[in-house]
Amino acid sequence: MSAELLRQVRRAEAQAEKEFDGSAAELAERRRRLRLEVLRQHLASNVDFLRAAHLGGASGQQSVQAYAAFMDGFLGTLYRLAVDDARREGLTATPLVLVALGGYGRGELHPLSDLDLMVIYDGEMGPYVQRATQGLLYALWDLGLQVGHAVRSLPDCLAMARTDFPSRTSMQQARFLVGDRRLFNRFRKVLAENVYQKDFAQFLETTLTERDQRYRKFGGSPYMGEPNVKESAGGLRDIHTAMWLASTKFGTRTLRELLDKRLITAREQKASDEALTFLWRVRNELHFLSGPKTSSPRSPRTSATPPTSCRSGSRSSCATTISTPA
Repeated sequence: MSAELLRQVRRAEAQAEKEFDGSAAELAERRRRLRLEVLRQHLASNVDFLRAAHLGGASGQQSVQAYAAFMDGFLGTLYRLAVDDARREGLTATPLVLVALGGYGRGELHPLSDLDLMVIYDGEMGPYVQRATQGLLYALWDLGLQVGHAVRSLPDCLAMARTDFPSRTSMQQARFLVGDRRLFNRFRKVLAENVYQKDFAQFLETTLTERDQRYRKFGGSPYMGEPNVKESAGGLRDIHTAMWLASTKFGTRTLRELLDKRLITAREQKASDEALTFLWRVRNELHFLSGPKTSSPRSPRTSATPPTSCRSGSRSSCATTISTPA
């Protein structure tokens, strides 16, 4: 699917260049608009398909996994377009990888939900990394997608995992999407050896403190009349918390892996899976009813000129550290 989408975009861009006698800047803007039109139609048709499947009785698990799989291919196309644009401008390629974080990293993505993404680069941030990252993020913003994003070197990732609880738990669920797989493997190894395997006692204490604060805010009883499906006691965040702890202590990422290690029983896995798919379906229904999150509209971009800064944690529009895991 992603290869076909890429071909459609390339055909649209080639059409834009046919018999065009404007300036180079005008041609670039024309190509950008036609590219976005193809991408927007492709995205909208998939969301419509997921909505129809949900109304037809698709389980929560089927919906979140299908949307995650679709977005994997979609982001793969956007990434390839961004790096091709950077190379076309004469920039020398350097190691770069796009990673899914949080719930998306687990392969669970609710329709109309935020995308939690991280770009990892090797060494110093050079012009290629900056241009490719900006191209990717601009496309996502122009398509109207809500994106939580970070742009980090390996030392940045290590520092954030050691000092920031939400970033640590989000990166703990990281999943390779596209780019330099060797760099991603180094990222996983560095964090496992220097963080996850060393601080379980402290992580457990921090996790339980976070849970207690969440219960005070959203409700600490699973029998609430109007619970927060994600944050209240018995909600999705509780299973996330359990899986963070299991990942740190036992190196597991799924309930199935916990069963294989005989840490839970087959009955416990079945009950948890059934509860999860029910909560996912409820949350999908809420997403379709309420639509995407509302936020202050971003001013339309009238120029292809990117901002000058794209470093993680900066105040620029290009990169900020992710504040909450999905």
